[in-house]
Amino acid sequence: MRRPFATLGMAVVCVVVAIENIDAQVASDPWHSFRPLVGVWEGVGEGFGSVSRVSHHWKFVIDGNFLRLQTRSTATTEDGSQEVHEDVGYLSFDADAGTFVFRQFLSEGYVNTYEVMPSADDEGTFEFAFRAAESAGGMRARMHLISSGSDQYEMILDLANPGEEFVACQWMRMERVSRQL
Repeated sequence: MRRPFATLGMAVVCVVVAIENIDAQVASDPWHSFRPLVGVWEGVGEGFGSVSRVSHHWKFVIDGNFLRLQTRSTATTEDGSQEVHEDVGYLSFDADAGTFVFRQFLSEGYVNTYEVMPSADDEGTFEFAFRAAESAGGMRARMHLISSGSDQYEMILDLANPGEEFVACQWMRMERVSRQL
């Protein structure tokens, strides 16, 4: 009769060791929460008075030290012309501060810097909190990335003029096209 209990005991020990190994891997990989974003995403953006086609390309670059996001958005204006917006952003991990920083360079000529915080209670949700802007005339921006499964997310852009509160002004609903670039 001792044999089944010994087998059960060994199984419990194996499960506990496996869980501890997973926890150690997550703790040793600060990028753990961001890795599911890697790949090509396409979707629809709404805001600024138009609907646009949006593509996001997430890729680790420069020896895996930075996560790059390339965005291209094409909207048809009321007069039928095409308006293109592009930006590129780099997410870095500041090991000294234990935080992620996202620097976004936009085709309009300004740069936004955000502190990025993965949600503690919702895997796949990230808050991009405004830190600074260059050449933006005092305007501030923040973003929210909300995952709805492994192959969909929504990104919401809020803007604020100097001295005013943030207002949501653009929504992008993205679906994964590929896990690789």
